[in-house]
Amino acid sequence: MKKTKIFILLLSATMITCNSSMCIEANSLKTKEAFLHEEMNNNPEEIEQAKEELEQAEKEYNTIKTEYDNVNSELKTVSNVLQQKQDAFDDAKKNYDYYQGLIDHWSEVKKKLETLETQLEQCTDPLEKERLQQEYNELNDYWINGGNTLINAQAVIGIFKSSYLQALEDLEKAKSDFKNKQDQLTEISKKLEDAQIKFDLAKKRYDELVNNSGDESLIFNDIKGEDWFYESVKYVYDNGLMTGLNETT
Repeated sequence: MKKTKIFILLLSATMITCNSSMCIEANSLKTKEAFLHEEMNNNPEEIEQAKEELEQAEKEYNTIKTEYDNVNSELKTVSNVLQQKQDAFDDAKKNYDYYQGLIDHWSEVKKKLETLETQLEQCTDPLEKERLQQEYNELNDYWINGGNTLINAQAVIGIFKSSYLQALEDLEKAKSDFKNKQDQLTEISKKLEDAQIKFDLAKKRYDELVNNSGDESLIFNDIKGEDWFYESVKYVYDNGLMTGLNETT
């Protein structure tokens, strides 16, 4: 009889302890659920704020992207201008070099004739004088046939030189414009990259809030991330406190 009473007392104590533990656990669960619900009550404000930040980030990105596209288009135009100025410079230089080459050549011929004339006047050796005379005659014939080229070249070289120098100035300016536009595009590219990162982060945060962190561990078909009780169900499911009716509900 005495043993029976002791057993009943121990059993009662155990039941009281179990009941207390269950109450504590239940209260703890209720506290966690209340905390989750409180968090979710704030979610609409957080989502709205995240949405505004996302829209602002998107607006900034689009503004910089438009600027990038404009500068990139301008760079292509400047590049075309640079090519045109390069072609114009090449043509002007070719013409200038051609006429300058003629002047240099015929000036050398004329100088050689003058030298031969002086040598002929001063030469006393008959054989040497005969040789000099033959060389002079051949060179003089060459001069007569093409010597007027020097006069013509000298008449137009000024025009081609002016065109060449102007083309050179235009080319240098086009090169400078192209480099400046390249630098501008590089700077905007960096801004665009930063804007893209900012937009991606804002979108990720917004999506996480809307989808409640996008957790796919809860696979019940009748519970969606936007449901107000999602976090509570997820908590008891993740911690093994409750299961569904079946695999999908």
